[in-house]
Amino acid sequence: MATMYFAKININEEIYEVYKHSEKVEEIFGKLLSKKWQEETIVHTQGNKLNQDSDKEEVYKFINIDMVYDKGYLVGRLIEIFRDDLSLYDRNKDDINSISQSELSRAIPFYFDWKNEIVAFIPSKKFSRKKFLVCFEELLNKIYGEQMFSVYLKNNIGDLKRAVNSFSKVSEIEITLVPPNSNKEEFDDLFPKSGDELEETQGTKFYQKISAPHSKTGLNVQASLFQRMITGVAKGFGQFTALGKDSSGNTKRFSSDKSAPQRKYIKESSRNSFNEVIEYGRAGIIEILEEEIRRKSDD
Repeated sequence: MATMYFAKININEEIYEVYKHSEKVEEIFGKLLSKKWQEETIVHTQGNKLNQDSDKEEVYKFINIDMVYDKGYLVGRLIEIFRDDLSLYDRNKDDINSISQSELSRAIPFYFDWKNEIVAFIPSKKFSRKKFLVCFEELLNKIYGEQMFSVYLKNNIGDLKRAVNSFSKVSEIEITLVPPNSNKEEFDDLFPKSGDELEETQGTKFYQKISAPHSKTGLNVQASLFQRMITGVAKGFGQFTALGKDSSGNTKRFSSDKSAPQRKYIKESSRNSFNEVIEYGRAGIIEILEEEIRRKSDD
């Protein structure tokens, strides 16, 4: 069994221009899609604590990119290219055979629905969802030519609320939010009292830390401020962490990225089939969007 996750591609750098001119979204994604995705690479260096001279370089790039313009999506793989000291075990000889130090790789297949600004991807134990998000964002911005995009996991709002409500006391919450792509109405929903003032600052990423370190009851997580922000995090506009106590009085920490991501369980073999990646990705995105519409109508 494999797990497919979903992330929101947020236009960050020119978001206030998007609010003024809605056609700007199509223009920005049009420019991104016109680029040659497979030509750009990024390099991360992995330090060796025992030997600083043997730092390992890991190269990341896109391969197998197939853009389907009439249906508004592309499919491909994000690969990690690396070198390592490996050998093969020969059971018959009960011995090992060395492998030539050619470039090795790990890959994450993904389905990017640019009309809905959501990417679906299937990480592995060796190539985590956190690393995918970092590298996908970095590559998008390098391909585009400037720091245009922020990428955040979409989260299950039911799991988020259950996790927060499981605390006996929440003493601290840290939240990171970016303005939504869709329209200024969603931005004002997140910041109803200060949306215009925040837009005036031209800030494109907002950090907030709220704590009640000496309160016996802790923060009121049912407050409308927190509930709006939880909704924003669920939609993929940011992330949050909570610190407090569980019912036994033990310290408890919660992170939205680790504990409440939107996910879809699929066959392990599906990661090797682009047709199945597309099928599962499209179905998962439809389910997420339909749930968001239902919740909005209920509110």
